[in-house]
Amino acid sequence: MEIDADRCEYRLAGSRAFESAIRRLNVLSKVAADFYKEMRVSWTRNHQLPDNLPAVLFSCFDVPARQATLLHYTDDLNLPVVPAALVRTTP
Repeated sequence: MEIDADRCEYRLAGSRAFESAIRRLNVLSKVAADFYKEMRVSWTRNHQLPDNLPAVLFSCFDVPARQATLLHYTDDLNLPVVPAALVRTTP
């Protein structure tokens, strides 16, 4: 079933968009894995889950967010980007 959805996405959006989406999903799955790992460690050490789940999730998201931004600039916009130039800005 998942393969059919991927095939439809590939045919509808094209190979370039499909590859970009798959690469971004890979970044998001890494964030989720780190998030769940941190929760398991917290539970194992002191049998306590985080009080603020979004804060824990966003603390795991900094590096993958930079990777997703890099993928966006290189895949979607075809801009040359130096990864070290991607720095967090405050609003």
